[in-house]
Amino acid sequence: MDASPGDATVDRPAQRHKLMQEPVGGINPFRIHYRVKTPLRFHTTTGNFIDEVGQYRHLRERPETPPARDGLKILLVGELAYNAERVLALEEQGHTLYGLWMRDPYWYNSVGPLPFGHVEDLPRNDWRRAIEHVQPVVIYALLNWQAVPFAPEVLSAGSGVPFVWHFKEGPFICLEKGTLKTPGWPAGRRPPPGSTPHRCVLQGGPPARSAPWLRPSSAPARAARPARAA
Repeated sequence: MDASPGDATVDRPAQRHKLMQEPVGGINPFRIHYRVKTPLRFHTTTGNFIDEVGQYRHLRERPETPPARDGLKILLVGELAYNAERVLALEEQGHTLYGLWMRDPYWYNSVGPLPFGHVEDLPRNDWRRAIEHVQPVVIYALLNWQAVPFAPEVLSAGSGVPFVWHFKEGPFICLEKGTLKTPGWPAGRRPPPGSTPHRCVLQGGPPARSAPWLRPSSAPARAARPARAA
């Protein structure tokens, strides 16, 4: 479009308001673009108010769980989406968590630095060497279509670390975006005939059981409250 540099109508990629406004922008694009390392209080004209400072204080301020004797080093790759604190169920069992995050999240693609803590981020600009240094026991890649281009890049790096891909949503949007056949992606692989593959069904977005907002409320149920006079 024709506009001078000082014209308020200039429309270009990565403008701050685009980074901040949902659905493509929002809290996580803002976090990763500006390398924000602390929890945010975040509100724009096109999204809900998010208070990570208050919401995750009880998790952030609790002590680290001592490593279990049989604890694993687990590298989380990609993004965690909604209720990202659920991964602390692994840390609470004595496993050590690391994070390696995709570059271009949407607002709901939770990426680090995570506001609840207890996950150590690897540097994005030299992640291959960082993986060699950390030596994780397993790579757990997840979750939605935005992470599909990055996950096979890590898989193809040849680290030799067992790789788990947890894919939630979804094949059709990957077809739309043209990422289902990303180079290095094991599309169409099947277990060899006669093998007994290990399988499980795992939901990708529920909150952790320890989340305080899941605790029983002392308030009476709405149906039990007295009706207001008209």
